[in-house]
Amino acid sequence: MTVWETYRKRFVATQILIGLVLGALFVVARLQRPEDALGAVVLRMAIYFVVLEAAGVAGAWWGSRLSRRIEQAERQPPPDQ
Repeated sequence: MTVWETYRKRFVATQILIGLVLGALFVVARLQRPEDALGAVVLRMAIYFVVLEAAGVAGAWWGSRLSRRIEQAERQPPPDQ
């Protein structure tokens, strides 16, 4: 399975999770430091969004790599003992 297929397979669930995490972070940030400007909080949320998206792509790449390794191991005959 390619990286894009792996990412696309879990896209909706990943985006929902990212949305929930960002929403929770936004609420916590506003509750802990209400004096912060809204722009500063939104900037932090944008940075978190980029990091979480990058982590989603990295996870898809890693999952694709593991999947290929498992498929290769299943195709190879077991070594003689």
